Amino acid sequence: MAWQIDYTRQAQRQLAKLDKAAVRRILDYMDQQVASQTDPRSLGKALTGAKLGSYWRYRVGDYRIICDIQDGILHVLVISIGIVNKSIENLEVTNRDLGLRSASAKSMLTKLTSRALNNCSRSAG
Repeated sequence: MAWQIDYTRQAQRQLAKLDKAAVRRILDYMDQQVASQTDPRSLGKALTGAKLGSYWRYRVGDYRIICDIQDGILHVLVISIGIVNKSIENLEVTNRDLGLRSASAKSMLTKLTSRALNNCSRSAG
């Protein structure tokens, strides 16, 4: 049973700002570890509080990944990605983000990740 991983526009923008190694680690973790679990909650921790109580978080190095796990359709929606101390402070979810279709999310993520990787290679060289 494989879970589908999608990214909101906000998460895509946050990924595009990260360095190449961090992007790879986060994407690999979500695709290889979380997506392959029978219950993705086994790897994460539940957030608490009225505003964030339905979300889960995963920690990859210094980054926190905030997700909405949708059991009925085997879907994990990545809402926010950020440095551990700032990821919840910067969490802004809009209906437009949550309504993002899977194909468009993957297409946009591919473009943004490519752009981020190109920017990293230019600044390193």
